[in-house]
Amino acid sequence: MKEGGSRLHTQVDEQEERLVSRKQSTGLSQNLVSLIRKAAVQLEHDGRASLAIRLLKQLLKDGDSHLPVAEKARLRATLGGMVWKRGSVEKAHALAADALSLAEECDDPLALSEALFVLGEVTYIEAAYMGWGDLDTAMTYHQRCLKMHLEAGNRHGESLSLSRIGVIHERRGDQEEAETCYEAALLIAEELDFSEGMFRPLVHIGLAKDRAGDLSGALVNHRRSLATARCAHDVHSLTFGLCNVAEVGFRHDGRLEPALALLREALELAKRMDFRLALCRVPLMTGEVYLEAGMPQDAEREFEQSLHVAEAESFPRFITYLGERINKLKTENE
Repeated sequence: MKEGGSRLHTQVDEQEERLVSRKQSTGLSQNLVSLIRKAAVQLEHDGRASLAIRLLKQLLKDGDSHLPVAEKARLRATLGGMVWKRGSVEKAHALAADALSLAEECDDPLALSEALFVLGEVTYIEAAYMGWGDLDTAMTYHQRCLKMHLEAGNRHGESLSLSRIGVIHERRGDQEEAETCYEAALLIAEELDFSEGMFRPLVHIGLAKDRAGDLSGALVNHRRSLATARCAHDVHSLTFGLCNVAEVGFRHDGRLEPALALLREALELAKRMDFRLALCRVPLMTGEVYLEAGMPQDAEREFEQSLHVAEAESFPRFITYLGERINKLKTENE
């Protein structure tokens, strides 16, 4: 857990009761609101997103009119960064866009960079998974955010922005540019001992090694990424890291039960958080492992479970891929 997490948990639980039961909006100081927002971020990282979202919504409901514009922007950006993971992508986009407008109104660099990052993330999710949105627009938001981090000397933010910019390059097919971003992001994160910033570049460098046929090297990267997710206590990243190690690990050593144990852990985390993208991806990856193990009926069951979530959440690329997988398995079993 990140340093200070337990103390923040205690404080936020106490303040949550005060917020919900008493609704003393006029008594909320800016410092208290800032503390609760930071605590909500930690709670979400720990997998307690329901409480985190409840806290932020209560602040927006009861205390928003009394806050400085920059804090209003930061609350909306923070909430937007949480709700898309639970399926409210359009709401997240609206919150992030509102945050950006407010941040530009007050010309607060920190609020502006946070709004740009969240808006870039949501726009990327829309383009990569939802069938709408635009990668170029997502890139513009993240490049603006990166520029602000560079101007402010915010190296933690620089690492995170470079990672996402690398992913967008990769989605576009610009692998060389992507690898340059990943390596730069990882170097900064390692220098800062910033576990959260190490996760994404390690994953994507591992994927590149896998595509190049270096399965052993890929597994080293995925295991490192999983370790950083555990260290950062970021349960959203953890679900993806567990899947990656399970799938690549099984192809590397053929040991089914250890892979399934990791996938079960990932699914339990995804259910606990109601993390919709992970609820789609974990059974998909489980199906891939079963298929690789020569167990097509189990694979089909997992693919069907993943397809159910993909259809409910309107993930067209997953729907197409899973439909093809399932149809092929049904044809082969006839």
